Amino acid sequence: MTGVRIVMVYSELAIRGELKVEGGALPEGFKLSVTARRIDQPAQALLIADVDARGQFFIEGAPPGEYEVGLFARLSPLIKQLDQQTSRLISSLKERIVVAGSNSQPVVLVIDLSRKEGN
Repeated sequence: MTGVRIVMVYSELAIRGELKVEGGALPEGFKLSVTARRIDQPAQALLIADVDARGQFFIEGAPPGEYEVGLFARLSPLIKQLDQQTSRLISSLKERIVVAGSNSQPVVLVIDLSRKEGN
């Protein structure tokens, strides 16, 4: 086999933060996850964590670098589908951060449901 490259990185750094929902509420039981992708890595190299009931998330083992942090909805057949405007708000929410050192600041992601198109 040729052309295979395996890169392993150990890191004790983490990305932590919280999600704030303003201007409304997401459906009861709705679950969101946070993704973090290093800017210099392909989209498949994602770090993922769930947002807990308090709106907090914690991603362990993040190597130093610049990241794009975003959200995605975990849909379930038990939860009604989100309207397209809310889905777009969630998927368009992105924040760039730099992970370096042990005292990194928490990321605050804000979904403003009152900003739907036409409002």
